Order: sequence, then structure tokens, then C-alpha cells
Amino acid sequence: MGCDIHMYVERKVGNKWEMIKNQFPDPYHWDNRYTRFNNITLCQWDDSLNSIRVHGPYVYSNYNFFSILADVRNEKRGGEFYREPISVPKGVPDGVSVGIQAEIDYWVGDGHSHSYFTLAELNSVDWDKYDYSDVGTFISEVMPVLNTFGDPDEVRIVFWFDN
Repeated sequence: MGCDIHMYVERKVGNKWEMIKNQFPDPYHWDNRYTRFNNITLCQWDDSLNSIRVHGPYVYSNYNFFSILADVRNEKRGGEFYREPISVPKGVPDGVSVGIQAEIDYWVGDGHSHSYFTLAELNSVDWDKYDYSDVGTFISEVMPVLNTFGDPDEVRIVFWFDN
């Protein structure tokens, strides 16, 4: 079985977290189930949710990155982590946005290892200690966009995995 990541972005507006939608390119250029403009996925209709599902910022199945992000699919060698995780999964954050909660509910039973990081936390990670082939796409394509969304303490990624 393969493992995939489901990652979404939220920004705090007042005292409430809101999902940031449609800000990341679609690397797969999916078929007509998606509405696209200039190769950016605008939305995907999901009949089972009766709602619009957004394209997340990171969609690649990079097990090495998963192990760094949340100790998912991490190999242990001699009792030590092969790749040092930033953190073990922290669960669903308090006050998660309605849209992300709907996605979590959609994946109930198959989703696991829910976690989150604020942009401030991600900006404080020493990414240089990791192999670029493991983290390069995230730090070169996702982080620059995240840093345009406002106060790093009020922007966060929420993610989980499925098998």
C-alpha cells in the first residue's frame, strides 16, 4: 500500500482559522474533474462532500519527507531514526477551519498521523541538515508561497497521511 499526504494551509483571521484556497500549482495537470486556469488548479468538485475540495500545497509521495515532517514511514536503524523528524504527529490543531475539518472527516478511518506546524515553526527548522532531495521541493516551492500569507505565527499547515 502506498502512503499519501493531505496538506492544507490556514491563516488566522481575528480569532478564527480560515483555509487558504487555490494558491498552489497542480503538478499533475489533472483531467477535466478540475477547473484550471494557467495550469493552476482552482477547484475539484467532490460529490460525496457536496463541496469544493482544494488542491493542497504539497502532493508528492516522498516518504523521506514524510519521515522528516512527522516520523511517518521513517526507518529505524540500530534504534535510531534514519531521518530525524521535526516532530511526532501533534494531532488536529484546536480551532481547525471548517473546510479542513470536512477533509479530515472525509478521510476518517484511513487518515492517520494528523499534525500541523505554524509558519514560524517551519521557518525555524534547520532545513540544511536534511538532504535536499528529501526536502527541496517543499523548501523551494511551498515555503516561499507560505511566507506571503502574513504573520508566521498566524499561518499554519495542517496535514495527515493515508495508506
